[in-house]
Amino acid sequence: MKKVNDHNDPLYKGWVQNVKSLNRSRSNLKRIINRTLKASNPPDSNEIERLDLEVIEFLTKSYFIIYSSYTEAMLLKLLYLPNSYTQDEVSIVLNLKKNNVISAWLKAIEIALNKNTLPVNGGVTKEDCNERLRYITKKYLKEPSLLRNKLVHGQWSVAYKSNLLALDSAATTKISEVDYVKIDVWFQIFNMFADILIQLIQSPNKGFPFQYYSLIEKIELFAIKSQQWNLRSKKYELISKGPINFVKELNI
Repeated sequence: MKKVNDHNDPLYKGWVQNVKSLNRSRSNLKRIINRTLKASNPPDSNEIERLDLEVIEFLTKSYFIIYSSYTEAMLLKLLYLPNSYTQDEVSIVLNLKKNNVISAWLKAIEIALNKNTLPVNGGVTKEDCNERLRYITKKYLKEPSLLRNKLVHGQWSVAYKSNLLALDSAATTKISEVDYVKIDVWFQIFNMFADILIQLIQSPNKGFPFQYYSLIEKIELFAIKSQQWNLRSKKYELISKGPINFVKELNI
């Protein structure tokens, strides 16, 4: 079947708008969390007041839900990119998404990679590309999607098994470990990942072979660099940028 080939297609435009709205929601919530973190007593150290930690904890759960919603909206936006997937291919991915969003992501990647026929810069094989993209999908999308299901069903502190007849201690622990800085790293890695997929989907034999290696290396280096980041290091970073401007604060 034919491809979606019009930037004015309402299906594509709708997901573009959804992604923009979620990005604005992320920016606004991030600003509030950063302000709370930066203003926490004592203001001249990386220590954080207990009450501020509690506020940040609950705001972080909302930030987590925005992340999960954003990644799902981005999947739909990618599917409807002009001159990319055929209508049959979109239907295949959407049918998988009904039961498992990760299966949908992996199928979308598989379909797009099958359209690449030229060698990738850096001597990278198509199999290696698939392996690395699948790894990112599972690491930054799979577990968040499982925890999202708990949170949106009201399990903000104590998680339950799917039948709701028993507690899920493992999920409860993971919910307690949800961290604002970690989620912000996920956002940044996911956006770099999406840049790779846009090249792969719309330009499998032009942009993708030439840009994949540098983009995937950028993700992997950033993942290593950010491993030790936490709330306290984030507060120190924010303090180093000067006092809070309550009139017009930059989105930092």
